[in-house]
Amino acid sequence: MIRRQETRAGAILIGLIGALIVVGLLAGGIALLLDSALLQSMEISASSDAFCAAETGIALGKAYIATNTSWYQTVPYTIAGIIGQATFSAVVESTNYPDVLITSSGQKQSSRWTSIWAGTTATMRALAAYRDTGASPAVPRFRNYMSSGQLSSEQNASSTVNPPQWIRIVASPKTNEFLMVVQDSLRWVRSQPYTNGTWGTNTLLNGAGASFAAADRGFDVAYENLSGRGMVVYSVGTTNPQYRTWNGTNWSAPGLIQMGALFPISWVRLVPKPASNEIMMLARWRKSTNPRGNYTSAIVWNGSTWANLQALEVLCGSSIDCESMDAAYSTNNTALVLYNGTDVNINNPKYRTWSAAGWSTQCVMATVGAIPQWIRTEFNPNGTNAYAAFLGANSKLNGAHWNGSAWGTYTNFANVTIESAAYRDFDIAWCSQSNMIMVTYCQLNVDGHLYMTQVVGDSPAYGSLPAGTTDGRWSVLKPDPNSADFVYMAIDDGSDVNAYRWNGSEWSLISELETASDSSYDSIGFAFRRDQ
Repeated sequence: MIRRQETRAGAILIGLIGALIVVGLLAGGIALLLDSALLQSMEISASSDAFCAAETGIALGKAYIATNTSWYQTVPYTIAGIIGQATFSAVVESTNYPDVLITSSGQKQSSRWTSIWAGTTATMRALAAYRDTGASPAVPRFRNYMSSGQLSSEQNASSTVNPPQWIRIVASPKTNEFLMVVQDSLRWVRSQPYTNGTWGTNTLLNGAGASFAAADRGFDVAYENLSGRGMVVYSVGTTNPQYRTWNGTNWSAPGLIQMGALFPISWVRLVPKPASNEIMMLARWRKSTNPRGNYTSAIVWNGSTWANLQALEVLCGSSIDCESMDAAYSTNNTALVLYNGTDVNINNPKYRTWSAAGWSTQCVMATVGAIPQWIRTEFNPNGTNAYAAFLGANSKLNGAHWNGSAWGTYTNFANVTIESAAYRDFDIAWCSQSNMIMVTYCQLNVDGHLYMTQVVGDSPAYGSLPAGTTDGRWSVLKPDPNSADFVYMAIDDGSDVNAYRWNGSEWSLISELETASDSSYDSIGFAFRRDQ
């Protein structure tokens, strides 16, 4: 065997020597052809290395945006490196967040390759904002909620000059714009738009006069669902609130709303009608001279004027520092309006309906055992059933379903005592994908917050959210328009702000957003994008 190998090796050696002799006898042009082929091979190799380097830059750019939810705040962002003997430089940029463009150039010797990748990152699904009483207390903090179910790192909105106390955020039905409106520590109301990862000009709205009471939210914000135009109504410390509209570029001049108020407006609530420019406004104020009592009125914006004023609460002895009024529109163009009435049957919530035919007469619900302090109501996605929750002065929570003509029996949430009737430490929302209502609330001296789910016609189910919050103060519950998810934000008595996510079957803690907010006011806001 060894001898055969040696013989074969010798034959190969003789063959190579013969080939070299033949090559030496050939013309010089053949030798030049061999040099050209070798050069071409080397160029192909260098080009391949440059391509690999460029693609490496693309991959690293994708990894960067995948692991940095606030990547768009620092664009253009450059990543450079060496792969073997090839270099690359990749640039991550965006002109319309969440769209991303990555351009990567690889080079080896004289060979260069450029790769371009354009796409959409994990889309920003919602915006969360909250107050931070620490450094720069006049600057609201915010985070982006991504389609991955995570929140971005903390960032700064534009300064509101004075520390924000009441915060409201709404999302445009037409674009990826949000409007954030705040009432600050001196009762000035300011608004700033947020579009494509950037905050716009912070505008003082109630320059004619500060809101009447720091303890009450003297403003609200909504979008016209048909036009996509924004609307803010706000107190100027008088009996007539003002309003302005926002066209995506500019605010209109202020206009007055005749509410029939006897004393300065304390509370404002705006509720937009689906597929329409109609917006209902509720306002609440207190008569401080004898006979003392609270009043509530409703008025309707038809897209150009305010009309159809209706008196609701009259001389009621409830607390003025609570929002004991709310409204919701069904898809059949009827609005359900809930409020306190007079001191007659003071523990019984009152309601009316509104439609193109006008206002109904006042109707009376069953007693909830104490004066309703906080009221929340919402219609389900198909507009056939509403749910209302009432937090009474006895710190008991009750809820009931409305089928369009009658109320069901109250659910009393196992008759637990809520943490405090002075704060709205509960909220309600319908799942956007089903006929299920979600209610979140906080039991007295229980750190873990609670929740109830109920499908219309079924018995309610109860559970606890994961640890994270202490005793509750303020709650914000929002359904994801594109999934069965919910997001819950809460301020507890330690001024901590926590965010939770319901994935369709259970709650999980997303993160603690803030440890030094302000539990005296509803200084948190959350809104899902509606344009997707």
